[in-house]
Formats: sequence, C-alpha cells, structure tokens
Amino acid sequence: SSVVSANPLGGPAVGRLELEAMNNVREGTKPTEILVDFESVTAGTRQLTFRTDNPERRQEWLHELNLAVSRRMMAGKARRRMCAMLEGSQPRPTSALGEELTVLDPSTFVDFGFSRKGRVWAEHPFKRTDKQMADDGKVAFEMQMTDRDAEMVADFLKDCKWCQELRMDCFQQPGFIGDKGATALAKAMKGNKALKILNLGGNRIGDAGATEFANALKQNRVLEKLNLNGNNIRRRGCVYLVGAIMGDAYFPPNRVITELNLQFNHIPELETGRVQNCKITADIVSHL
Repeated sequence: SSVVSANPLGGPAVGRLELEAMNNVREGTKPTEILVDFESVTAGTRQLTFRTDNPERRQEWLHELNLAVSRRMMAGKARRRMCAMLEGSQPRPTSALGEELTVLDPSTFVDFGFSRKGRVWAEHPFKRTDKQMADDGKVAFEMQMTDRDAEMVADFLKDCKWCQELRMDCFQQPGFIGDKGATALAKAMKGNKALKILNLGGNRIGDAGATEFANALKQNRVLEKLNLNGNNIRRRGCVYLVGAIMGDAYFPPNRVITELNLQFNHIPELETGRVQNCKITADIVSHL
C-alpha cells in the first residue's frame, strides 16, 4: 500500500504513515527491530521503531519496506514531473524522434530507469530486490499512483491545454487511486477543454468516484474514452455513468464520448463490461 500503520516505541501512536515521508529503513539494535526515519510536518524528522515476530521476519520486512519506500519515492518524483509538464514549467513528453506528445503517462519516464514496455536496462534500482523481474533485466514497472497524486495532478489538469490523453492506470500491481482521487480528477474534467482519453484502470475507484465522473460527463463535451476497468465499481456507479451518457430531463445526452470501459468491476449485468460507441439499449438499463 502507499501507507503503513505504525505505533513507535516510546511515543504516541502515529497510525497510518505515508510511505513518501519515510526513508532510511534499517536494522535496529535488537534482532527483531526495524528503524525508519519519518518526516513529520509538525515535529520534523522522527525515528520510528517497528518490532517483528522473529529475526527471520525482520529480514522479510526490511526487504518489502525498502522496496515499497523506493517505489513510492519514484512515484512521488513522477507526480511532480507530471504536474510541471501540465503546468508548462517543464517540457512536454517527447517521442524517440523528439516530437512533442499529447499523452502523459508517468510509467514511460524512461530516465527513471524503467518503462511500462519492459525495456532492458544495464542497471535498475529494483534489479536485486524485485521478485517479479526476470534475470535478463527486463522490467515492466508501472507507477502505483495514490489519491494524493491524483489530487495534485488534477489541480494542473483543469487548465491544461495540451494533454489529450492521461494514463494513471496500473495492472502489474493494483494502483492506489480511490474515490478521493477520482473525485478530484472528475472535477478537473468539468473545466478541461483538451483531454480526450482518461485511463484509470486497475485502481480502487468505487461507486462514489464513478458518480463524480458521471456528474462530470453531464458537462464535459470533450472526453471521448473513459477507462475505469479493474476498479471496485458496482451496479450503482454503473447506473449513474450510463444515465449521464443517456441524458435526462435536465441534461442532454453526451454524444461525444464513444467508449466507457467497465470491464473487471462488480457489474454482472454487463457481461463484456465495455460500452462501445455508447449505444446503450433499454434492455441493458432495465437490468441495472
């Protein structure tokens, strides 16, 4: 996850800690202890102590926690770059030929040492720790973005005029964008005049987030494809999304969006999960 629960020894309970604020994970003096530095907004740098069941478990925790902290630090770096690109203070993404792209995908920032397409690298930060990586060095790593990432990206997305496709999807491992992040992105969509494709597959968006996207689709007349496959959306969220596309007494139908992808959610009535060309029949609606 992007957070970890903790109760530091000799101090008050901290509760859920952001991995992005943690660093310097190391062994403690006792064979079952793990020490972590944690940056607190109010108290500055604090040292947290975790205890495991036995020394063998400590090694497992050290491995997993170091890996999780490293990934979150890289995701935070990617988020900051995304915001700078959307704002215009940093150059837009470019192709191999140097052409400016209209697609923003943090999992293709190859100078971070990885690529969504699994390019081969001589040295990689997860080469000796990532169990899923093959011996030949091929990496297919995707950014696991969080609600906080989505909220910060949304602040710059609403006024961005160049980004036509935004990818914050994740399928190697589940992403961490839930209803809170989805709500921020949906609100940004209401005023955005450029974004045509939004891909948030493989995250944790539920009915509340789907409802916010439905509200955005009642106003947005630019978005053509919305990919929400592999989330936690159920019948209620699907009804709101379908209703927003079909229109009602207060809002006209959305005839711009051509594809709504709800595959691999919790909607048994939509067997394929994909509504292409947004041709929604009365039979489908009656079963929702």
